[in-house]
Amino acid sequence: MDDFTLISSSKAGMEFMLSITEEFYQINNTSANHNKYVLITNSLPLTSNSTLPPITFNLDLSSLNSVPSITITPISMTTSFRFLGVWFNIKSSRDFIKKQLKREEWD
Repeated sequence: MDDFTLISSSKAGMEFMLSITEEFYQINNTSANHNKYVLITNSLPLTSNSTLPPITFNLDLSSLNSVPSITITPISMTTSFRFLGVWFNIKSSRDFIKKQLKREEWD
């Protein structure tokens, strides 16, 4: 399994899903590189351009999960990300797409 996407409307929901993924890794004798996790959130005001602080997700420990928490730094509100083949950013800016199109004109 290469990439997958978890979507939740709450931190508690994300913690629950992350706990399940850790159990899945244990059952399948595999692991994930938590440093490569990407967190996209719209929980801050759209006026925020500053670097967002890391968020710690506290996981449910079980016989299949020994990882107590995962800390992920959210991407900035203006950083574009790809979801289902479409580019987005939280601020709904089209600047990234315009820059991409300009680059492709010269290639």
